[in-house]
Amino acid sequence: MHRRDALRASKIMQEKVLNNPKIEVKLDREIIDFLGEDRVSGIKMKDNKTGKEEVLDVRGIFLAIGHTPSTKFLSGSGVIMDKKGYIYTADRAGFESANELKEKFEPKFRFQTNIKGLFAAGDCMDSMYRQIGTAVGMGIAAEIEIEKYLEENKDKGFVEKIGEIAKKAVQCCID
Repeated sequence: MHRRDALRASKIMQEKVLNNPKIEVKLDREIIDFLGEDRVSGIKMKDNKTGKEEVLDVRGIFLAIGHTPSTKFLSGSGVIMDKKGYIYTADRAGFESANELKEKFEPKFRFQTNIKGLFAAGDCMDSMYRQIGTAVGMGIAAEIEIEKYLEENKDKGFVEKIGEIAKKAVQCCID
């Protein structure tokens, strides 16, 4: 079941789903209710085009609700982001061949944003993979870069420059 009229996954993943005889694809549907007492026995859905309701008998449910990076707190901070709110890092700007952006980054630190001393990793900058495993790996790599950056800049007072952004980030996570 998908709430839109078309799948947006990669072509390979769409083909896997559409060609699997165990999967019945229902597009343009929204879940209205989960049915069952002690466990799920079905879902009630509504066809978004016709408004018609139907019940689908199921024994389990896997929900995937999309992905929106939580980066609104960076609006107006000077951090370069794409239209969807994903943060650009030196690595991403270089990989996406964003020539107009490359010059704004220090390529020495792959996970550094265009603001020196501010690093990003995982879901806030990864618009491609969006998986916990890649986010963890990116976080570890960014942490190693941050250690190097701190060692190289220990006497330059960069913390004061990004302090307000860091405070907003912490508050965003708490909210």
